Amino acid sequence: MTVLSPDDYRNAIYFDFEGEGWSSKTKSAPKPHMVGTFRPNATGRSGQYCAHLFQENWKPVANHLGDRGQVVNFESFFQTLYSDASQTGSRLIHWSIYEETALKDHLTTATFKKIEPLLYNLLPPARRYANRRKSFGPEETARNKTLEEFCSALLNRGPFPPLALGAAKVCRKIDKACQTHRRWKHFSDAEKNHVKTFIAYNTGDCRASWLIAKRLGNAYAPRSAQS
Repeated sequence: MTVLSPDDYRNAIYFDFEGEGWSSKTKSAPKPHMVGTFRPNATGRSGQYCAHLFQENWKPVANHLGDRGQVVNFESFFQTLYSDASQTGSRLIHWSIYEETALKDHLTTATFKKIEPLLYNLLPPARRYANRRKSFGPEETARNKTLEEFCSALLNRGPFPPLALGAAKVCRKIDKACQTHRRWKHFSDAEKNHVKTFIAYNTGDCRASWLIAKRLGNAYAPRSAQS
């Protein structure tokens, strides 16, 4: 269970899928509707976020997001992400096994084999760190804890913007809005709010992963290497 250096965590690209989610019946991950990416700045806690949308009819959402959104092909996007990460020596960090499973299920075998060595599941080292510190209390472990719960326990802050209806339901609502309207300006206020809260939720998950990774890197690194 590898813990990366502070520099490696900062140089990484964090990604988080949204869509129908994991199917417990089929043990598979349906193709996501979108993926958010977060690239930390060279210093500080902030970074650059972008939403990459895999649904062709989500163009109104991409137009609303401007430079922070684009409609892309799933396979082509991850081939480009692999090239970018390889050139910068960046790891591709995700929160749990779900992201890796979705990639394996929906990329070609050749693309997945190229990208697999760059993938880094943050959850195992985060669990180990939380359990050693008893972050969830003397009688609790990190097992089955959500990203929001880790955020609260490790970062001493409330969870990032919640998505009360759940990602799958909001995805379906956005699908319906995009099928009905070809332009963002024709979305109702309720439909616009679904999009805004959905993107805020994904942004929060990406940024939470980065901040937890930063905490892990600093906790295990020599004091002189901390950033």
